[in-house]
Amino acid sequence: MQIFQFFRQHQWTFLSIWIPIFSLGIYSLPVNAEGLKLEYRLPVSQGQSFDQFLRQAEIITAQIVKNTFVKNAQVTEVNLQVIGERNGQEALLLLLKVSRSDWKKLPVVQQWTQRFTIAKVLLGFVNSYQPAQLGGAIASPIPSSPAAPGTSLVNDPAFRDD
Repeated sequence: MQIFQFFRQHQWTFLSIWIPIFSLGIYSLPVNAEGLKLEYRLPVSQGQSFDQFLRQAEIITAQIVKNTFVKNAQVTEVNLQVIGERNGQEALLLLLKVSRSDWKKLPVVQQWTQRFTIAKVLLGFVNSYQPAQLGGAIASPIPSSPAAPGTSLVNDPAFRDD
């Protein structure tokens, strides 16, 4: 209740500060004097495959970085997260961190971007986790049941009962 009363007494002060800021269309603020942290949410289009979706995300990422450096000379580094959205699910798709000088030398988004291929599973492009589909190492299967009935570990030459 005290917070509400405080706001009520100082509402014009708050409004006089925040209205000019919001009217300028500022929606992302610098992390520090040099870097800019951005987040972009990308919905999956109907019938789009994961590879097509990932390629679209990379194209958009390159455009965002280019436009950010062109429009704001004060920005020396861009940190961008691309979040994929599908059927109400969200997953980190791309993470980019690049300085203005590095982008100027090599403006290739794949060079500065970390891909999160697990998003393929999290967004429902595949039904279950299969490391081979995601480019990860193949895991060895875990036995689903203990030793068969009637067998004993005592007869195993490697068995120790200390």
